[in-house]
Amino acid sequence: MPANSEVLRTVKIDVAQARAPGMGRGVVVAVIDSGIDLDHPMLRGALLPGRDFVDKDLDPSEEGTDGDAAYGHGTAVAGILRQVAPEAKLLPLRVLSPNGSGDADSVAEAIRFAVNQGAHIIHLSIAASVSNKGVRAALQFAVSRGVLVVAACGNDGSANPEAPANALDGKNPLGQFGVSVSAVNVDGTFPSWSTRGGEVLAPGVALQSAYPQGQTVSATGSSFAAPLATGALALALAEGKDPAVLAARLTSGAMLDASQLLQ
Repeated sequence: MPANSEVLRTVKIDVAQARAPGMGRGVVVAVIDSGIDLDHPMLRGALLPGRDFVDKDLDPSEEGTDGDAAYGHGTAVAGILRQVAPEAKLLPLRVLSPNGSGDADSVAEAIRFAVNQGAHIIHLSIAASVSNKGVRAALQFAVSRGVLVVAACGNDGSANPEAPANALDGKNPLGQFGVSVSAVNVDGTFPSWSTRGGEVLAPGVALQSAYPQGQTVSATGSSFAAPLATGALALALAEGKDPAVLAARLTSGAMLDASQLLQ
């Protein structure tokens, strides 16, 4: 979207796209979130058949209304991914209710499902104050299969990432394939609400993206910074880059530079 041009230039998505003629083609990104508006024009042609781990059915559509805290969250995440890697395929996996609540068992189940469905990247724009053993085990399973995991750090303003992003640091086996993302302003400064400690920083303020019922939204939070990194990784994977090497390049705690992933 033209409104995101400055953000995309800041993290050199424009340069990365110029170096990635496949634009993410052949890469599957699992979006574990609140569901997705399956009929949104911005996402047409990008979505694979997904699953709903809340209602235990095959329809991962967004549910709820505008007044619900998490309504539109997954759709906005997917919209940013589509802008960065327009040829990547998105696997929608619903684990959050419209109010933003979710069950750790559902998240773990969705992670394992994504791996078994051939996802190359698992995207987690979800955060919890307490880590969960089952989710950590599922992430370890993903790593054992060489799947990249990108997780948003959260929005509680603290110095340390929330779960599951706190399992993705360099002191953990997940560090080989995991990337945690903290949100910053476009000038690289931290908003007061941003959770620090991410392995990579990305703009997460007022990004324009998709919203249910074919609408658009201005989205703010680490949830919307993280898909910039995921999309950049998808661009690079589509060009045959090694996933472990890519993840290692996003561990400096500096602003995302998507162009370096395509060198």
